[in-house]
Amino acid sequence: MRLSFDELATGALIGLGTGLLIKWWSFLLAPAIGILWAMGGSSDSPEFFGLSSRHWRRLGVPLVLCGACSIITSAWLPLLSVLPIFGVCTLGYGIPDATDEGSMLGRFFFFGIAKENEIVAQFYTRVAIGLLLGIAMLPIAFINWGTWLMFLGFTTILTPVAVQIFEGEVTI
Repeated sequence: MRLSFDELATGALIGLGTGLLIKWWSFLLAPAIGILWAMGGSSDSPEFFGLSSRHWRRLGVPLVLCGACSIITSAWLPLLSVLPIFGVCTLGYGIPDATDEGSMLGRFFFFGIAKENEIVAQFYTRVAIGLLLGIAMLPIAFINWGTWLMFLGFTTILTPVAVQIFEGEVTI
């Protein structure tokens, strides 16, 4: 099984976004979320307990992310985010190409907003997914506003920019 570096980085940055809430634990959570995120995007990943390999991302990420935040903070509020994050993870952010029609969100940005510019469409699609993940993690704001704002910043700004840099589409 081969995992994509940009998928690993995306998941890891999502995990690091919880840093203000769970402190140094986020450095342990980040690789786990990164691996689950990448396994959910890999076509040759093993099945997820009898379900398709995409469920590594769809179920694994919200369960580990929210479960860890809930256990470490001894609060139940992060558990309210499991289903909304599952929903966001089902959207996907694939851009249409010769081998794939892409996700609904990817097609919207590729054909509508970005006028078939793949780099711009990928960036906007990732920002939209990040914004939706931030909204899904809103229950964390009731525990710590700073953590929620950090998570929102990581998912909507840092992750899309970092992935574009990792893929070599943007140079610094």
